[in-house]
Parts: sequence; C-alpha cells; structure tokens
Amino acid sequence: MRKAITPKTRLIALTHASNVVGTIQPIAEVGSIARERNVLFLVDAAQTAGVVPIDVQTANIDLLAFPDTNRARSDRHRCALRRAAGQGRRLARSGTGGDSSSETQPREFPYFLEGGTPNVLGVAGLAAGIKYVQERGIKGIHDQEVELTSGCGGGSMRSAVITSTAIAT
Repeated sequence: MRKAITPKTRLIALTHASNVVGTIQPIAEVGSIARERNVLFLVDAAQTAGVVPIDVQTANIDLLAFPDTNRARSDRHRCALRRAAGQGRRLARSGTGGDSSSETQPREFPYFLEGGTPNVLGVAGLAAGIKYVQERGIKGIHDQEVELTSGCGGGSMRSAVITSTAIAT
C-alpha cells in the first residue's frame, strides 16, 4: 500500500468487506497509512455497517459510505456519506433538482417543483432500521449472520486473503 501512494494520490478508497466471500479488509491499518501520508481515506461499508463495529476515529476514516437498505433494514434505496469531524474540505457543489448549475430553485412552473419533496417515509424507515440495529446490537446481528452462514460450503466459511494491485498515475 505504501509503495502505491504517490505525491498525486489524494484518496484511498477501500471496500470494508467482500459481498462475495465476506473477507473483511484491515481498515485500521490502511487508515493509519492514509493518515501518515496525509491522504483522504474512504471506506465503503455497504456490507458491514450495522453488522461489524466500525470506529471511524480509531481507523482514521475520513469518509464512510453505506446504503441503508442492507444493514439498517430499510426498504428504500438511499445511501449515506459520513464525513469525519473536522474534515473541512468541501466535497462537491451541487445545485437544485431542476438546474444543477443554479444554487436557487427555479421560479417557473413546473420547474420549481423539481427539487422534490422531503423523503419523509424514507427517513422514517431509516430511523426504524437504526433503532432495530441499536436494539439487537451489532454483535448480535453479526453472530446471527455467522451462524446462518456456518453451513455454507460444507462447513464454516474461512476468510480469504485478497490482495489488490494499486495503479499509480
């Protein structure tokens, strides 16, 4: 990992766990390397949020991305990008639903309607999903998933070590 980082490297993005074999990547170690090199660290926690404990401070995670459908037990498709406290860099500038180049809603009908209505049902579903995870506990959910998958492949699943090659530009 250290060898792959160049002066042009601005971001390390890593999937926390494989959705195929379940391999959990060493995010704390990678986060330490990112911090040493002053590179932003993004973790895709689509498969682990709500099942595997993730301490964004200890792992030096600047950005944590996850959908709410997998682990928050929600029925809507939304995702979240959590930015670390003190991470003052602006990620992107966006406009409105109808005209992304404008910072204000259009005044003409029907375009002023395109900003959309608040996703009240989606937010309520996400809140219920988070409550479920908090009540069951991440360890309880993880233990249940391990138990359910223990019979796969004729025995308990073993973690595989997966390496990747970074491409430096």
